Amino acid sequence: MSYKDEGIIQLKRLEMQGNDSLKSKYTALLDKAMELYRAANPQFLNSSISVIDVTNNDNITVARKFLFLFPDIRTPFHPNEPQLFHYFYTSGCFLNYIMDNNLFSYLYPTAEELQYFDRFFRDYGQVEPNPGYQVSNEIDYETLVALAKNLDQQGAQEVTNLDLLYLYLAREAGKRNEPDNVLYYTDKLTAEKVSALTLNSLDANNTFRLVADAISNLARQGEVLKAYRLVRIYDKPANRSMLYAYVATDLMRKGMPPAEANYLIDSARVELKRIVNRDNGQSSRFLIAYALALQNEKEKLNEGYAIIKNMGGKWIGILRMCRALGYRGQFFEAIENIPDNISDVDYANFLFNILSGYNEGRGSEISASWKQFDDNNELLFNHYIIYQNDKN
Repeated sequence: MSYKDEGIIQLKRLEMQGNDSLKSKYTALLDKAMELYRAANPQFLNSSISVIDVTNNDNITVARKFLFLFPDIRTPFHPNEPQLFHYFYTSGCFLNYIMDNNLFSYLYPTAEELQYFDRFFRDYGQVEPNPGYQVSNEIDYETLVALAKNLDQQGAQEVTNLDLLYLYLAREAGKRNEPDNVLYYTDKLTAEKVSALTLNSLDANNTFRLVADAISNLARQGEVLKAYRLVRIYDKPANRSMLYAYVATDLMRKGMPPAEANYLIDSARVELKRIVNRDNGQSSRFLIAYALALQNEKEKLNEGYAIIKNMGGKWIGILRMCRALGYRGQFFEAIENIPDNISDVDYANFLFNILSGYNEGRGSEISASWKQFDDNNELLFNHYIIYQNDKN
């Protein structure tokens, strides 16, 4: 375990530095770890031990081999402040090592070992949206593609939930303009598994956002029925309204003509009217207002204000409407719509969003020196979405 952990730590440092020249030196540590694992007594590897899950008081019982087969650093004890949650994701380098050396079928031959990926994907899903948590890079698209292929070959779909992996792959395929791969990975999603992922996620908003991104990519390709299949996974009108509004804003920010987004905005409003409990579950109003403001018509802006009228925390909606005006390059109107009597911090937040919207609206390529900053920008600023428990 010490050779494995040290290898991952050192390779992660090289990864963060963008320096591959010393990679072979530290890959040798993983070679040594593999050599010792192969030599270990199977009875010892299969003996039961108690390890923490994500907090110091939720121990689970697993086979000892779990610590090695978990494709990252995995300790039996809490490696952080015991009162905190800790998610075990550091780097994708050990996954790369396993697949580069054709070790996948050897290390994960049965359902027991394959199910270790449930916890790995759960932890990765917590760290990936907030890379500053572990100061880690996300796993490369190519590594995730290879991982999905190996898992499929082992029949992992039958014994574990891979839909989070497929959602990440569909999102990245969309970013790379690979429509065939978007269809391939979204076709693998099942209603039962996506619903379970969202309900059981430690960060349901992030899982919900990944589903929304998949819907957006399908809608952009004209695959409306396939997109609707994912919308129907969620029973609550509040969640469906949120999805429609999210996709409308996302597609307009990616160049969809405003008039073509009307069917999405209308669908969001129809679902909004179906909400029975008016005391909560109307957060989609903020995104509907954002979508209307992106349509760049004075009456649409007024409609946006009417949508968020009497909403608690309506500044969230106004913030995004100002961002939409920034997207259209209408700085004077954007600043005029900033509420009066707010703190300097809140005022700075409005200005940040106006400038961020303008930067999106320019449609220019981000320079390499700013790409990492942009990739790691807070999702809440750029991709606001709220999930409501479908079963409550």
